[in-house]
Amino acid sequence: MGKGLVSVNLDDKIDVIYRLVKAGEFLKNMRVEKKLSLAKLSDALGGTVSSNYLSLLERGKVSEPSEEVLRALAKFYEIPEEEIFNQFGKIPEEVIRALRDQPFMTTIFNSIYKRGYPEDIQKKVVSEALQAFNEITKKYEHTLTKTDEK
Repeated sequence: MGKGLVSVNLDDKIDVIYRLVKAGEFLKNMRVEKKLSLAKLSDALGGTVSSNYLSLLERGKVSEPSEEVLRALAKFYEIPEEEIFNQFGKIPEEVIRALRDQPFMTTIFNSIYKRGYPEDIQKKVVSEALQAFNEITKKYEHTLTKTDEK
C-alpha cells in the first residue's frame, strides 16, 4: 500500500514539474515572439517583476507564481488571464471564493470529474458549459441587472 502512495505522489510531482516546464516554455515563446529580452520584459511590466524572476518562471523553477504576476503577464501579452492561469495549473482566488459561495457549481465540477472522462473531454464539457452560461447571461443581462439593483 505504501509503495502505491509513493508512486502516486511521484507521478503527481512529475506532472507538476512537466506542467511548470511547459508553462515556462509558453512564456518564453511569447517573449521571444515579441523579440524582448528578460530585462526589457521586466521594464515593460513596470519593474514590478525582476528579470531574474521571469527567468525562473520561464525555466519552470517557480511552483507558485502569484496571481498578480500572472495577470500582469496576461495583460502585457494581451491574452485571456484564464489561458496563463491554466498554463500554470492555477485557479484565481475569486474563482475559488465563488465556488465556495455557490455549492451548486462545485457539484457540477465534481460531477464532471467523477465520471472519469479523459481531461480533454472534461475541458470540452466545462468549456461548453461556460459558453452556454455566457449566452444565458447575455440573454438575461437586463433582467439580472434589474434584480441586482433592487
